[in-house]
Amino acid sequence: MRIPKITGLQYATLKIVGLGNQTGKDVRAKLRKVGANHTLTAFYQLIGRLRSEEYLNQRREALDESHPGERECIYSITRKGTKVLEETCRFYEIFTGQ
Repeated sequence: MRIPKITGLQYATLKIVGLGNQTGKDVRAKLRKVGANHTLTAFYQLIGRLRSEEYLNQRREALDESHPGERECIYSITRKGTKVLEETCRFYEIFTGQ
């Protein structure tokens, strides 16, 4: 088994998005809960890397009728993202004996 292709922070991000489609705001909040207090710039660099590797998809949706023209990003995990997440889990299971 090879060393994972993703970092711990990328793993956490994919795991969060893998639970169901998430807004960028929700992903950042969940990452902060586990101690990943990164700047907005660093967060979007992380998302950009995951998108460029085709691990995440992004779409933009309107917030609601009271905020016409305002949109937010919604992220979803791709098949490729799910595969790398599963490979990473299997790699670490070797060391934990699970």
